Amino acid sequence: MRLNDEIVISHSKAKITLSAVGSLVFVIGGAWLLGIAINNPGIESIILAAISVVTILFFGMILIYLLTRFGDQSPGLLINSQGIIDRSSAVAVGLIPWEEITGYSVKTARGQSFLAIHVRHPERFMNERGWIKRMLLRGNQRLYGSPIQISSNTLAVNFSQLVTTVDQQFDRFARFDQN
Repeated sequence: MRLNDEIVISHSKAKITLSAVGSLVFVIGGAWLLGIAINNPGIESIILAAISVVTILFFGMILIYLLTRFGDQSPGLLINSQGIIDRSSAVAVGLIPWEEITGYSVKTARGQSFLAIHVRHPERFMNERGWIKRMLLRGNQRLYGSPIQISSNTLAVNFSQLVTTVDQQFDRFARFDQN
């Protein structure tokens, strides 16, 4: 959706709902496995309990994040003359000024495609965060060459539309200042 000179991409309630249901299934499955582990003593039960707790915590955090998206009316992605304002995920960094963006690349991990937004000073985006987010952004930097990853998983566009939109706006705003 275009507002004046801004492109606004909303969160997709359908995608968020589907992801929340999937996360809830994993939380319930983890709780069920934890119940089995507690009722069956032995070393295998300790391993099963540890896996169950990690599953419950990981997917529980994702579920909580997704539930907060339901009440949030702010766009998932906003692109304007200032830059890209990313609110598409739990590790979104907010404003990425065009002056900071040097390019982007399409990456794929475990069947999921996303845009790696390459920036001049990645440490700025990592250091200005809390320790959990900083750790996740550093992992992105190591694995994908940039701390900033944007997927269409919670956005009201498909991935090819996301790539086309970012490419058009990158051509329009960013490429003039690539010194």
